Amino acid sequence: MKKFFKWILILFIGFFLLGVVLNALGVKGSNTENKTEKSTKETKDSKWQYQEDISKMTDKKNIYVTLKSDSIWMKNGDPSQAIIPDLTFRCQDDSVDVILSTQTPLSPEYGNALGKTIKARLDNQKAFNISFSNGQGSYTTFFAEKPKQLIEKLKGHKKLLLEVNVHRQGPFVIEFNLDEFEKNLEPVKKSCKF
Repeated sequence: MKKFFKWILILFIGFFLLGVVLNALGVKGSNTENKTEKSTKETKDSKWQYQEDISKMTDKKNIYVTLKSDSIWMKNGDPSQAIIPDLTFRCQDDSVDVILSTQTPLSPEYGNALGKTIKARLDNQKAFNISFSNGQGSYTTFFAEKPKQLIEKLKGHKKLLLEVNVHRQGPFVIEFNLDEFEKNLEPVKKSCKF
C-alpha cells in the first residue's frame, strides 16, 4: 500500500513540475481561438471601427462603421459599470441604417412608446431633434428614422452632442468627435451607393 501512495506522489510531483516548465516556456494546453467570417479594422487610439461580413442569406457584403463616444456613462456613478455609447453606420442588404447604442435603458417617452426623440447639436449650432425607433426587443438600441438625411446633416461638422434621458438617472449628454467622418463613412456610402 505504501508503494502505491509513493508512486501516486511521484506522478503528482512529476506532472506538477512538467506543468511549471511548460508554463515557463509559454506552451498552452489548447488553442480555443474562434475564427469568424468577419474582419475588423481599428486604428490605434481611434474611436472609429470598421467591420464587414457576408450575408449568408443574400451573399451581399454588409459594412459596419462604428464611432465610439468620447463620453463615458457610469451606471449609478459606479466606475466598474462604465459604458461607452456608440453610433454605427451600417449598409446591410443595400439599406442604410444609423444605429445608436446607449448600452443602458433610456426612459420611456410619453406618447411615443416605440421610439425616442433625441435632442442633438452639431458644433455650436442650434439644437434640433432626431427621431429614433427602438430596436426590436431592445431598450438600448435605437435606429434613426431618416438615416440618409442624418448622415448628410453630420457632414462637415466636428462634434455631435446627443442628449438622452437614462432610465431612473436623468439626462446624459453623449459627445461624438466627427473628425474624419466622411473618410470613415466612405465604405458604407460606396456599398449602399448613395
